[in-house]
Order: sequence, then C-alpha cells, then structure tokens
Amino acid sequence: MSILSGGHGFDFKVQGFYIIDFLVYAAVLVVVLRKPLTAFVELRREKLVKDIEEARKLREEAERKLADYTKRLSAIESEAQQILADARAQGEAERTRILAEATATAQKLRADAKTRLEQESKKLAHDLELHAVELATQVAERIIVERISENHRKALFSDYVDQVENKGLIADRSSGGLQ
Repeated sequence: MSILSGGHGFDFKVQGFYIIDFLVYAAVLVVVLRKPLTAFVELRREKLVKDIEEARKLREEAERKLADYTKRLSAIESEAQQILADARAQGEAERTRILAEATATAQKLRADAKTRLEQESKKLAHDLELHAVELATQVAERIIVERISENHRKALFSDYVDQVENKGLIADRSSGGLQ
C-alpha cells in the first residue's frame, strides 16, 4: 500500500484543508494582531528602557547619597576626634590650673603657718620672759625681805625717793603723799 493510494498517508483533501485553514487563520491573526502586538512590544520595550533609565538614575542618586553620607560621617568622626582632643586639652589645662592653684594655696598655708608659729614662738618667749621676771622678782623680794633689815630698807627707800626728786618726777615730797 502506498502512501498516495489511500492508506494512512497524507491526504491533501483532508489534511490540506487543515493546513490552508491554519495558514488563513495565521494570516488573519497576523493582520489583526500585528498593530496591537507591535504596539504592545514597543510599549513594553519603552517601559523597560524607562525602568532601566529610572533604575540607573536611582542608582546614581543612591551613590551620590552614599558619597555624601560617607563624607558627612567622615566629617563627624573628624569633628568628634577634634572635640575629644579639645576636651582632653581643656581637661589637662584645668588640671594644670588646679594643681598650680593648689600649690599656691599650700605655699600660702605653709607661709601663714610659719608666720603664726613664729608669732606664737615670740609670744611664748615673751610670756616665758615675763614669767621668769616675775619669778626672779619674787625670789629677789624674798631674799631681800629675809636679808635686809628695817634700817637698810628705809635707807634704800630714801635713796630712791631722792633719785626720783632729782629727776623731777616728784615736785614736793610732802604734797605727793609718799611716806
């Protein structure tokens, strides 16, 4: 059996019409859908180009912002380092000032203490001297009282009064009431 003789082969009457129907249908689809498909593809292409361009612009903007933020961050870090350095310098200056002030105060306190100590020492020496004079006077008085007789006392008193009168301290012995 041959393919053309009616077997299972290609029969143009049956299958040929299928092919012609398909080609006509395809041609109609091409004619009818050509403009909308072309417009769709063109719109799709334009949208993709626009999206790519927008993405490129967004990327450039993001890169600019990143560069700006990086620059700002660097400036902030630099400023922070400067602030820390200034604070350290001010702290060191304040420390130096406080130490100098404390040293000056300590020296003043030492000088004041030394002056007070010298004054107290002089006062104590003076008080000791006065006490020594008092004691010496008391001892001398006791010795004099024990060793000098009444006549000798009168003579000493009389000599003392004469010396005072000679100096002009007592103008008249009787008017002064000294006896």
